[in-house]
Amino acid sequence: MKMLKEMRCRSPPLHDFHRLPSIPAQPHPVQQNAFNHSSDSVETPEMMSISSSRDMFSCGCGRQFMSRDALEQHKRDRAQFVPATRCTAPALGPASTPNRHGSGLQSSSQGAASLKWQATRDRWMVKDVGGRIDTIEVSSLKPADTPVSSSTGYELICSYNWVNHKAPTIYVPGGAAVWKGISLPISVPKDSGMHFIDQNASRIPKYPFEVVFQAIEIMRPSLRFDTVDVLVNRNSMRKLLDFCHGRNQDSFRINLHIVRDTLIIERCEKNAKMMIRGSGGSGYGHNFERTFTQLPSGLEDSSGHHRVLRYSLGDLSCAIRFEVDACYKVPAETKPPEKEEISEAPRDETASLVDSFDSLQMRAPTLNSNVSPHSSVSAVPRGIITAQSSTAEIKTRTKSGSLSKILPQLWFGRTPYLITGRHTNGTFDSVDISQVRDQFEDWERKEANQNALRKLATLLSQLRESVKRTKEKSCIGIYERGVKPVALHVFASKQGRKPLPEHVVMKYWAGPTIPNVK
Repeated sequence: MKMLKEMRCRSPPLHDFHRLPSIPAQPHPVQQNAFNHSSDSVETPEMMSISSSRDMFSCGCGRQFMSRDALEQHKRDRAQFVPATRCTAPALGPASTPNRHGSGLQSSSQGAASLKWQATRDRWMVKDVGGRIDTIEVSSLKPADTPVSSSTGYELICSYNWVNHKAPTIYVPGGAAVWKGISLPISVPKDSGMHFIDQNASRIPKYPFEVVFQAIEIMRPSLRFDTVDVLVNRNSMRKLLDFCHGRNQDSFRINLHIVRDTLIIERCEKNAKMMIRGSGGSGYGHNFERTFTQLPSGLEDSSGHHRVLRYSLGDLSCAIRFEVDACYKVPAETKPPEKEEISEAPRDETASLVDSFDSLQMRAPTLNSNVSPHSSVSAVPRGIITAQSSTAEIKTRTKSGSLSKILPQLWFGRTPYLITGRHTNGTFDSVDISQVRDQFEDWERKEANQNALRKLATLLSQLRESVKRTKEKSCIGIYERGVKPVALHVFASKQGRKPLPEHVVMKYWAGPTIPNVK
């Protein structure tokens, strides 16, 4: 969504936030941690410790010096002339010594200290990291035997809109903002204000996936998750696919949990929302989207339409959550012959869902209409299901770009339309609307992409088995940028929390309860 949304970049990705219209800009915003209640860890003197080997003094940038004074002078020089690359110790403790494979990992007992951090900004990722469980090198991944194809169909599990309300509240099924044609050219201001990086984690940081089951309770109350192998966000799938391609990307962390036999992968960011100042590197994507779309009647006080699709990735049954930017309705005079929407759900069940919510569009919101005494989220029945065949992703550009870089995002979300606004300093003079669904099969058939998709299936299976082996059924996965060999390191988690409330697990999974972790 927005300008290159969800694409990983060196600085925090300002284009991947959803606007918070009710929160005014603050001169000194308090940023919220995405994976627990506490604020980000403050760098301690231990983090800044200097390691020595024999008579040599090592710096985090890799250089060594004969004396401590020389090292300190080097650090002062770097801080003065290149502040952004300030030199610090390489890890949370003694310096790492690469093993015979060149990795920063030394032993399973080292945990966080076994990582070779290239940037201080990434050290938040090692919070609550325990001993090493596994190291998955991309070169060791073998493609799964079963081909991966989008032609196997998909099933809409649920959808919802977040409501701009102090207490976490959603409209179910909600609805995506509708694309509206506007005469060009038109100028929009730079983005500013508070924006979400991960709205789900920001609103319910303890249980980021709980909201999914609140929506299912209304839309598919008889659904069970025993046959779902992986529950994950699209953003995490894209990072893992890039890993399987062997592509260089920013360091990232994912939280891994097992519920019964299902692997739950939580997205993990340093902050779940961020202030955009409206200057410097700010883009125009958020304001472009606000100008060119309109929320359906009755949903005007909501922000962010999210949905979960279930489909096969090789032999794995995956439930993928993602955000939809817009609903694009093809003009009647140019509309092609209707193509039946692929769905694994029985047609009578799908029809009944549409019928049951059609009458709810104009229902006045009652913010406590469906609240479990144990739930973190209030669910209000409101809206009409947005057809998956009309969903669209919105991008903004200053020049032409490659569709191949965007297709994985569209493919994972089975999003058929791409809307691209081209501008010069915020003045948009053209908008391209492309139907890209027909390109999915061509993209996935390319040898490099099919190979990476099959490796992704192998990786997910291996992660699931690694987490299963732990007593707590909870781990942390970390990828370090620039470290060879390219690997995803799996550590035990010391977070001490479950991915979902116990009453949700009891309702949607059969079998023994998950470990009693506080």
